[in-house]
Amino acid sequence: MHDLFEGHPQPMWYYDPQTLAFLQVNDAAVRLYGYSQAEFLQMQVPDLRHPAERADLVERLRQRAPGASVVHCTRHRCKTGGWLDIQISAKEARYGGRTAILVLAVDISAQVAAQQALQRQEQQFRALHASLSEVLWLATPDGRALLYLSPAFEQVYGLAAEDFRRDPSLWLAHVHADDRSAAHRSGQQLFSSGSAEMQYRICRADGELRWISDRRTLVRDEQGEVAMIAGIAEDITARRVDQDTLRRNSQELADRYAELARFNRAAVDREMDMIALKAQINLLSQAQQLPPPYRLAFAATPGDQVAVP
Repeated sequence: MHDLFEGHPQPMWYYDPQTLAFLQVNDAAVRLYGYSQAEFLQMQVPDLRHPAERADLVERLRQRAPGASVVHCTRHRCKTGGWLDIQISAKEARYGGRTAILVLAVDISAQVAAQQALQRQEQQFRALHASLSEVLWLATPDGRALLYLSPAFEQVYGLAAEDFRRDPSLWLAHVHADDRSAAHRSGQQLFSSGSAEMQYRICRADGELRWISDRRTLVRDEQGEVAMIAGIAEDITARRVDQDTLRRNSQELADRYAELARFNRAAVDREMDMIALKAQINLLSQAQQLPPPYRLAFAATPGDQVAVP
């Protein structure tokens, strides 16, 4: 038992349940905490804790039921002043012929740091998604259950997010009747080609119509199996209104140009007819040996002249 204690890779120690003084520590404890064997034997268990926590810890340790085994997580300060996240397993044992508490301390600082980093990433992820106007969503491979729905959903669709989570089929029910068949075909395309994109109208709960740009893709795992469906729905109503307005203005401008061109052609035709008539009158006047009544501006040939009144 002594060899197992001394050679254990994790820090271990015995302490007196009455005085809370360390009775013996193994080499792993010396390496982790930085205190020597002699320094440990001058300390009490609460000395490893923050000063503000020591009085409460003393009270709890002395009230521990005899024979009870305890597992909990805490923070210990090492000799350098740094802090360690520790998982403590403690149970009653015999040491030197008397009752003592045997403690196994496992350093979980790396796991705690990784978990905190993951929590920060999740908070940043949610904060980012909360700031986006697009609706981001994740669904199970069959599309029947939502895994994630960003906060923008309620603003875009005018529906409670919880209602949509309970029944994802509400999406198709709120697609405009004229666009519903195309939206349904887009869902079929998703499973046949792995991705789909289309634009359609939705009818919000308040009756307002909005244009949506819907992009979806199948997310596959390392084995190539569909793990989930990911999608982005963007409200493009303002963009569509601008495009429609530009299209109408362009068409109106084209119609005006066409009308002006027809008017110009008609005016040119009338002018050419008038010029031809004046030229004929000039020829007749010349045949009667009379001065021509119209002044000729130019002529392609002596007999083909353009007159100016």
